[in-house]
Amino acid sequence: MYEDFQMEQDTLVKYSGSDKDVVIPTGVKTVGPGAFAKKKAVKTVVVPEGVEVIERGAFQDCIHLKAVFLPDSLREIGYGAFWGCTALEEAELPRQLTILERYAFYNCTSLASIDIPGRVEYVYHTFQGCTSLRDVTLSPKLLRVADAPFAGCTSLTSFTIPDGMGEIGGRMFQDCTALTSVTIPGSVKKIGYSAFQNCASLKSIAIPDSVTEIEANVFDGCASLESVSFPAELKRFGKESYLAHGGAFRGCKGLTSIALPACMTRIDSEDFQGCTGLTSLVLPPEVKQIEGSAFAQCENLEWISIPSGVEKIASSAFRGCPAALLAPNTSISVFSTDNKPNAVRGFARLYLQNADMSGAVREGYLKYIKSQRKKLFPLAAAHEEVLQVMLAERMVAQADAPLLLNACKKGRNAAAKAAVAEYVRENFESHAPAEGRKKRAPEPEGAPKEKRPKETGKSGPTVAEMKKLWSFKKRADGSLVLTGYKGTDKEVVIPERIGKTPVTALSGAVRKNIWDCGIFGYFGHETTAITIPDSVTSISNYAFQGLINVKNLRIPPQLTEIGLGAFSNCQLTEARIPQGITEIGERAFLECKALEQVELPQSLKRIRAYAFCCCGLTSVVVPAHVEEIECGAFKRCVALHSVVLPEGLRVIGDDAFSNCKALKTVVLPEGLEILKNRAFAETGITSLVIPKSVKQLDGDPFFCCEDLKDVTILAGMEYLPDVLFVVSGITGAHYNVTIHAPAGSAAEDFAKRNNLKFAAL
Repeated sequence: MYEDFQMEQDTLVKYSGSDKDVVIPTGVKTVGPGAFAKKKAVKTVVVPEGVEVIERGAFQDCIHLKAVFLPDSLREIGYGAFWGCTALEEAELPRQLTILERYAFYNCTSLASIDIPGRVEYVYHTFQGCTSLRDVTLSPKLLRVADAPFAGCTSLTSFTIPDGMGEIGGRMFQDCTALTSVTIPGSVKKIGYSAFQNCASLKSIAIPDSVTEIEANVFDGCASLESVSFPAELKRFGKESYLAHGGAFRGCKGLTSIALPACMTRIDSEDFQGCTGLTSLVLPPEVKQIEGSAFAQCENLEWISIPSGVEKIASSAFRGCPAALLAPNTSISVFSTDNKPNAVRGFARLYLQNADMSGAVREGYLKYIKSQRKKLFPLAAAHEEVLQVMLAERMVAQADAPLLLNACKKGRNAAAKAAVAEYVRENFESHAPAEGRKKRAPEPEGAPKEKRPKETGKSGPTVAEMKKLWSFKKRADGSLVLTGYKGTDKEVVIPERIGKTPVTALSGAVRKNIWDCGIFGYFGHETTAITIPDSVTSISNYAFQGLINVKNLRIPPQLTEIGLGAFSNCQLTEARIPQGITEIGERAFLECKALEQVELPQSLKRIRAYAFCCCGLTSVVVPAHVEEIECGAFKRCVALHSVVLPEGLRVIGDDAFSNCKALKTVVLPEGLEILKNRAFAETGITSLVIPKSVKQLDGDPFFCCEDLKDVTILAGMEYLPDVLFVVSGITGAHYNVTIHAPAGSAAEDFAKRNNLKFAAL
């Protein structure tokens, strides 16, 4: 037995055995890096007294490891020590433990509870992705809980921060979709970036007066959030963190009103995007800037009070938002062409209310409305307050009246049409026509010309000059792969060649087991636009990871490879995958939350693990030649409501569509053979037909599908697992599902065994 343990002095370097239950020999002080990595046979491990350190990745990807027994002598658990131990249910941390490194229990999806000992002072990414974690006890001596320690713990419903902790770390509860309540003690002074991002069940939160800093994105995606109050002494709110890029209340649909903190000096990009419950908003007096898409798609927002100190308002700030902008002391010139109609509506309201406003501001608005009146006729026809200003100030000449009447007619506004007709009768009917020939309408204000990247001629930059901007290396075929950008430009043109050698591939540096940097650096690079030449045929290895300011990216038509994490954590809104691509790489579009549309090519054959996990996709059509959709491929695409699966599909992997809450119907194609664990878990599916071709149903592919009522089972399988339609893995209880199947089939036996309704076909 001992020959299975490779030792170097008192360090266990490698376990080469195949036992299910392993007892590490006494005398070991350190379990070395990767000592048990990927040992799939191991189910339990006893770590003996005397062991002080479990090093980096020691038990990584031991996917069947259910329990590990740790000794009192243990002082340190290293980076990713139990990374990906998806079956791990028991891990009692010893009282003497002092160091709990990053990702120690990352993606341990079966771990239900944890008690962090009192000597541990710092946790960082430690329990990220532990989807079964329900009970967490934090030591009162814990000084700091930093970046994403419980991110993705979707079973957490409540949490109490221990008194004495001074900070809620960045992304602490990110994607904890079941979290309904958090108790924050008076010792907390700072709430880090994205701390409650995508906590979709959180309705309210009480922030104690002790808090003086709240970073960006804190409540992004909290769709159920109804109320939040800010401390009077808050000194900083919003975009200051190196990872922060706006979106403070993005997607908070339940928010109907909010009193923003006085310290707020800017409304960042997408801060209130999609807050459909808001009807009015008063911006704090210190606000100086309103960034792009700040109030985009706030479709029910009627008015916003703009403070007098505002100096900059982005043209897209109010895209899809009808709010009237009340700005009594702000010149019309501050507003862009796109925002001027909303500003005119706000002025009209103030004008009719005889509100106090600067004389210069008033005259500026009136001058603008008069000069642009013909362009504003549709606005006046739709909004009575604007029309009343035009008529009261006699801005409508006799020759203009037919144009305005026609606008009212098109807008089907009978009241506005009647008001204009009355205006004409009072002002023009008793006078002979005195209007001259109609003046030509002024040219519309043009949008700024698109900034085109400078083209490099044949005498472009030298190789030496390009080395200052790019890291690159040769491929086997003699072409170049770019691996890093060293410049500072926000708009980047990737070169087609360096010297005479063509650039054919883009790839970030990859290290094992680390969410690594792409070409443009780790998360938060300021790049806003990228041009990719047609010479590029391969985009792989996190090439564009984390480019959160790039919304649109043209994928070259000759591309043949989209590899590992190629576009992960980007903010692309759509992706058109070119013909020729046969495989979407693992995690290629992971966490692309703005990605709503993807066009997959007919050449596609395989969608790798987590390729589109946590994307904003609303629908997807899987091409005809795809035979396998791997694990987690579309996991947690919460807006996904339509999926078309091809007849050639053979395998749907673990968690492939799990947590797609909006998915109500799915047609499993004839030809499907294997449906794996949790494939459609926690979706909104209401009915289902399992075709004859299905040969294998692993475990619980429809776990916790609360709305599932009718299931037709045509598959001729000899046995169906009892956990097929369970409410909970703990109780094993089933939902009230009616099974439709041939009499005498295994499905009938399954229904009787589990006390389910059965209807013979």
